[in-house]
Amino acid sequence: MATKRRSWRNGAKRLALWHATDRVFDRFDPDRSGLGTHFGTYRAATDRKRQIGKFRSPAGEWRVTKYALHIAKPLRTDDIGGWDDEPQVEAMLLRYRIIAPVDLHDSRRLSGAAFWSWARRKLADAGYDGIVYASRIEDAGRDSYVVWDNHLIEPVKQ
Repeated sequence: MATKRRSWRNGAKRLALWHATDRVFDRFDPDRSGLGTHFGTYRAATDRKRQIGKFRSPAGEWRVTKYALHIAKPLRTDDIGGWDDEPQVEAMLLRYRIIAPVDLHDSRRLSGAAFWSWARRKLADAGYDGIVYASRIEDAGRDSYVVWDNHLIEPVKQ
């Protein structure tokens, strides 16, 4: 379970969460994983490491790292499963009224980084700084988060 800490700027809470990756980087790139970067419980991150590590790289190359997220207003959604799948994210934006049917003309002209930038802008315009959902797969039933702004992610010394 994510641990809530002190308040941060703009009413955000500091959440201690984990991220699993087999990549080396200095900054998160939200375009590498669709809507944004995923964080969850330690168990969710290790579950992800185990599941994806089987297909992409040897499990020994993966690492699970702790971060503090400073999120003020995440949109609570269902776990759509495909946070890197443009049609699924588009349908989620419609379902939660972040976009209207008239916006589909714009969204369907976009793909890749242009689509993800557009989707994040729509969420930000609606006042959201992240996504929170009860995961159906990794540490099922526990909250996981999607964040696209590096300013909301702080490494935690372990």
